[in-house]
Amino acid sequence: MDKKANLMKDTVMLYNSTPGVWLFPDGKIITSYYEAQQKADKLGMNLQMPNLRRFSDSH
Repeated sequence: MDKKANLMKDTVMLYNSTPGVWLFPDGKIITSYYEAQQKADKLGMNLQMPNLRRFSDSH
């Protein structure tokens, strides 16, 4: 559980579950993957990637 909490802390989450839009801890919303990746690298974080599967993990 602690490992999962740490992973979430180091991950830039998708904004409103929208693929290709990330919300950073400073409140900035970035829609460009390249810019978001550069900012995440500077902060030592990872970008959350959208789930590209059609069905949930339980199916």
